[in-house]
Amino acid sequence: MATGKLTKREQDDVFVVTEYEVVVKNRWGLLIVPAVAGMVFLADQLSKAWVVRNLTPMQPWYPVPFLGDLLAFTYVTNTGVALGLLRDRGIVFVLIPLVVVIAIAVYARYLPTHRNLVRLSLGLQLGGALGNLADRLRQDGHVTDFIDLGIGRYRWFTSNVADVCIVTGVIILAVLMMLERDKTPEEAKS
Repeated sequence: MATGKLTKREQDDVFVVTEYEVVVKNRWGLLIVPAVAGMVFLADQLSKAWVVRNLTPMQPWYPVPFLGDLLAFTYVTNTGVALGLLRDRGIVFVLIPLVVVIAIAVYARYLPTHRNLVRLSLGLQLGGALGNLADRLRQDGHVTDFIDLGIGRYRWFTSNVADVCIVTGVIILAVLMMLERDKTPEEAKS
């Protein structure tokens, strides 16, 4: 890149990291959040549609026989949040995802484009929130769950693709925040 003053177009394509270092924006990075969110939403809704069409409620199906009963697909619905927690809270679980969706959309716009892992984590959370919100709006506050993990009568919460993506996105973001906290101020700028 030539030294000297930047044209308006060049200014739109770069941001200054330090007074001596200019980084070109990755405009494709702006697509990570909506692309990941769209894929998560699609996978979530298609998997739930398949479950509703093909499984009998409360009857486990073991898709991977060599895992025994470790992984079952069991069609259930619930009115709670991720992993079936906090059931029967009504309109609260329609309003909270709406706030989360708006917050992620606004935050992602201002996030530096080189923060692709943060964008990935936000896309996972956004797609999951939209997937479960769509269920709640379509199914009178209920969400379809089917991923049933456990051994014998000791089962974990039944969840769905949206729940798994929300939790994965939160874990990625938490790890990135812990790593960022340990950086020096000079390292944090890069």
